[in-house]
Amino acid sequence: MNLYLIRHGRSIGNENVEAYKMMPEWKIHLTEEGKKQAENAGKNLSDIDSFYMISSPYVRARETATIIKKQIKTIYSSYQESPLIIERAWGNLRDEVNQFKTREERNHLFDFYRRPTGGESFADVYQRAFVFLEYLKNNFNDPKDIIIVSHGEFLKVLLMIIDGNTVEEFDGLPNPKNCQIIQRTI
Repeated sequence: MNLYLIRHGRSIGNENVEAYKMMPEWKIHLTEEGKKQAENAGKNLSDIDSFYMISSPYVRARETATIIKKQIKTIYSSYQESPLIIERAWGNLRDEVNQFKTREERNHLFDFYRRPTGGESFADVYQRAFVFLEYLKNNFNDPKDIIIVSHGEFLKVLLMIIDGNTVEEFDGLPNPKNCQIIQRTI
């Protein structure tokens, strides 16, 4: 099966981290730029014959998925949302990050196994990503194209599993860019 992994378009939270203090993270919307990014991603996928689409239920991912679906002229087989593919829960990590001035000073906050208070470690996200891949393998066994619209850190962990990267290699992997399309076959 072909997977098209897409990070949501640029969001209000990407432009202003203070947005996370003003509203629940799952309610963060796309910016106008993010909507254009989603439209371009959809145009780049417009030659797909038929597909399944699975999106994070967070507003910015749903908005991205909706815009992408409108750009693809073929009939898709199904759309669903999955809480398994939501953004990594940061908990109090945002407050901790603000205590340090440079990236080098705060690197230890992003250790693969470190679970911030009220949040998830990357190891926790790994478990969700593994369960999600098993779900795909067990429920979509025909060679369909599957478009997955999710979040940067979740997709980074998902790619870690698919590509067989180690925990040590994980730190060197970049987060996908907004509306970047990454294709993998599993």
